[in-house]
Amino acid sequence: MKTILLVSGTMNFGGAETMVMDILRKLKDDFRFVFLINRNKGTKPVGMFDEEIKAMGIPMYYIDAVWDVGVKEYERQFKEVVQKIGKVDVVHSHVNSKSGIVCRCAQRCGIKRRIVHCHAKIIFDGSLKSRVVNNAELFIQRHWIKKYATDFWGCSEDAMPSLFTKKQINSEKARIIHNAINMEKFTSCDGGVLRKEYNLSKDALVIGTVGRIAKVKNYRLAADIVKELWQRNVDCYYVVAGVKQDLADAQYLFDTLSGDRRFIYIGTRNDIQNIYKDLSLYLGTSKREGLGLSVVEAQAGATPCVVSSGFPKLCDMGLNLVDFVDSADVKVWADRVERMLESKTVPQRQEIENAIRMSGFDINTETAKLREYYNYD
Repeated sequence: MKTILLVSGTMNFGGAETMVMDILRKLKDDFRFVFLINRNKGTKPVGMFDEEIKAMGIPMYYIDAVWDVGVKEYERQFKEVVQKIGKVDVVHSHVNSKSGIVCRCAQRCGIKRRIVHCHAKIIFDGSLKSRVVNNAELFIQRHWIKKYATDFWGCSEDAMPSLFTKKQINSEKARIIHNAINMEKFTSCDGGVLRKEYNLSKDALVIGTVGRIAKVKNYRLAADIVKELWQRNVDCYYVVAGVKQDLADAQYLFDTLSGDRRFIYIGTRNDIQNIYKDLSLYLGTSKREGLGLSVVEAQAGATPCVVSSGFPKLCDMGLNLVDFVDSADVKVWADRVERMLESKTVPQRQEIENAIRMSGFDINTETAKLREYYNYD
């Protein structure tokens, strides 16, 4: 049985993390999986999936982030963990722009297969100074990926150039592995949980966004859109599900909307399929997304979506449920939301499931690919 070392951040309810968990549930009897969690120095973060991972008998080790302790100390800790694990056949890195150092360490530990998995289209925000520093680090990480990685995987074609050269993307070791979903969990859900929990009628308009509150998700725009809708007397609730990662953006969101009872923040949930099913419309204002799995999940629940052009077109599965907005104008967004709310497109379950399979977002199909790819020598 091959040993697969999964390198990731804290295992919370993100798109990539949810997919990794679905893979583990299906492949845990075929491979020996081990986690290496990158953390802030000296901490032991607790992820939402940790208990389930441990219940599967999958070991979890921790390593201090390279930007906290430096390259040499990161390499020392990495080697120490590998020595505890024993023989590792494959390292599968899910830490995006930090994957270069992972591959370098893995190569120096004698691990032959070193997979870099790009889960996002990487563009840095923030001040000029921070962008310069981050891009300089990315340049180094890309150099190490070029030198030490053996396999080049991405969640979409749009995401691949963030970490890989054209030669790598065109090589036989390049793979597109979609951040797929367990579609039956979404299509078979009846809904009603959210509306019952917050005493919302079945006819109430409920707009929602699922995703961490971070700058890249652009919740400031979402807040302004909802405020514009309320000013137009569109009587809708706005539900946000996600961890508060950026405090400034969270503060803006709450300052703008929390004075109205129709704003509902529900934090992180382990029944997110129920949330999508209860939404009248999914609102996605992200500046960019590697894939935009939330839009796939929303469509799986037959929920219409109005999203930014930062979402790749491939997340539209052809069900007439997605409208892309290429504008920062709040009024344009509000117009498109109202138009979509008036639409009565409700595809049948079989039509949705066929679209998910045809679009490559079925976890069973992607897991079968991984079983085959992991077994390559």
